[in-house]
Amino acid sequence: FPVTILAQEQAVKKAVEEGKTNFFTKLDTDPEFNAILGQGRSADYAAGAAFTNAIDRAFKSLKDEVDPFYTTLGQQGKNVAVDFSPIRKAAQQELDAAAAMSSTGKAGSALSEEVARELRSIADIKGTIDFSQAHQYRSNLLGRIRELEQSEVRPTNLIRILKSTAKQLEDKMDEGSKLFDPALKKQYDTVSQFYKEGVSELYPQTVTRALQKNPERVGEHLFRVGNETEILDTIKAARRIETLTAKTANPIKSDQILNSLRYGYLDGVLSTFESTAKLASDLDNPKFARSFNALFPDKNQQEVLRGMSIAARTIQRAEAPVAGLPSRTV
Repeated sequence: FPVTILAQEQAVKKAVEEGKTNFFTKLDTDPEFNAILGQGRSADYAAGAAFTNAIDRAFKSLKDEVDPFYTTLGQQGKNVAVDFSPIRKAAQQELDAAAAMSSTGKAGSALSEEVARELRSIADIKGTIDFSQAHQYRSNLLGRIRELEQSEVRPTNLIRILKSTAKQLEDKMDEGSKLFDPALKKQYDTVSQFYKEGVSELYPQTVTRALQKNPERVGEHLFRVGNETEILDTIKAARRIETLTAKTANPIKSDQILNSLRYGYLDGVLSTFESTAKLASDLDNPKFARSFNALFPDKNQQEVLRGMSIAARTIQRAEAPVAGLPSRTV
């Protein structure tokens, strides 16, 4: 083969590698991601860890923002309380049913001791509680659910109990708020909606599942073919994180969180010349292309990544053995 052709192919390979380096350098990533990456962890792991920590910080900011309102709500609402008795009764009924099914007569045998202990703690709460106590309990439940869903051994039955209790408690709080005067009721609805939307956008099932199942490959899981819902949920979560941390000492920028996740994802996709070439073929799939464009809405980024991948594929095809001709290595 002519030396000029080999030289051209080498030049293209070099340009692709330089393009990758340049693309990564231009991504404005989250400082925490950069710090974790600097410790020698993989880019995808660093992105997942930084995203998880950002969500936790945002939830704390959300809680700090609404806590003062709930703390004074009892006094403002002239001691309107939250009726906890139906929740306590439901927990006791589940304990009794489990005990009846067990040969030992103990609920812990039919369920698990951990679940039984949780149900007993719920059943021990008597009568009514004030809104401040209800809100703190709900926040604690949501925090525990978050931790358990990310644990290696996911206790599904316990998570079910905690989710059910949190939902029942929220419903009882909304029910009790109907006794407030109109002005306070309107204020309660605004704060409650703000809190619920914050929790919903920070902890969508799509994102939570990805962080729990694939902590070291979170980008690959979130952004695989056809995962447009996951991508949109991730963008919403990042934007909510920015809003909630805006007034804190260390605000988090949504673009930096998303760029960190993009970096982690691309670090795998562009890890080799062959995988870079494969991206061009993947982009020929309309379903993949839609997901890809949702993840990289910047037209310039789309063009750069497409250009690099097509160049890599062109060279890869040129190097492929042809029947009757010797293969060559560049």
